[in-house]
Amino acid sequence: MHWWEREQENSMEEQEIYKQAAESWGIPLQRLMVIEECAELIHNIAKYFRGRCDDVDIMHEMVDVQLMINQMRAVIGREDEWNEYFAYKLDRVERRLKGEEQCRLINLKNQG
Repeated sequence: MHWWEREQENSMEEQEIYKQAAESWGIPLQRLMVIEECAELIHNIAKYFRGRCDDVDIMHEMVDVQLMINQMRAVIGREDEWNEYFAYKLDRVERRLKGEEQCRLINLKNQG
């Protein structure tokens, strides 16, 4: 099963686990955990370029980040808005790959 298929099957039981975690440890603390997990991922990616970790180490941190993202999604709700904005962002990537936004990207690179 692919990750995107797994995400679509995000069960009510899994949603309940995320909500219980946020309620048990507190939403403010869990928001800080999002920051911590993202920082650990960033740290491992930097270590990768120095040859001090591998893709498996990065994957482990990615899972931690994904769990926290899923938890925040369960707490915040607004799935329709999430899905709409996600589709917009994915569409933008696709347009860039097709070159529709290439001129804009070139202009931005030249300004930096």
